[in-house]
Amino acid sequence: MADVAGLRASRAIAVDDTATFARLSGAAKETLRLASAISSAQDALTAYAIAEARADLDKLFSKFGDITVTVTTPAGEQPNAIQSRYTIVYDARAYHANTRQSDFAKRTVNGFGALDREAMAYLVTRKPEAIPSIIMDLAPETRKQLLIGTLRQCAGGT
Repeated sequence: MADVAGLRASRAIAVDDTATFARLSGAAKETLRLASAISSAQDALTAYAIAEARADLDKLFSKFGDITVTVTTPAGEQPNAIQSRYTIVYDARAYHANTRQSDFAKRTVNGFGALDREAMAYLVTRKPEAIPSIIMDLAPETRKQLLIGTLRQCAGGT
């Protein structure tokens, strides 16, 4: 006669093994589903972060208007990027306490070093066409985007 208790124990193990097998059989499919869900969530988070960063820049740059860079070369000198002088004129929003309003006011600085960081970021990210050709010509056509990227980093990584 067979040992009934032993058979019941073996059956319980087999039932557990069957449940484990069933769970593991779907594991590969579940892994693929989870990987896809993670990728979608990461893409959505990246898109949100980009949209938020753009909105922040739009808000920051809304205080700037027109910007021009004038190049002056000393008399008798050949125009070059190093010896030339740069006058930057730009419109920036200014708050007037007595009227409790803000409007655009012209600001003038001599040289890129005197240009505040936010205005420099505005120049290189929103108005790169205002960068004088004497500077842009330092980079061949295929490298102009690299130069713009470098200037953006110098302006604060925006």
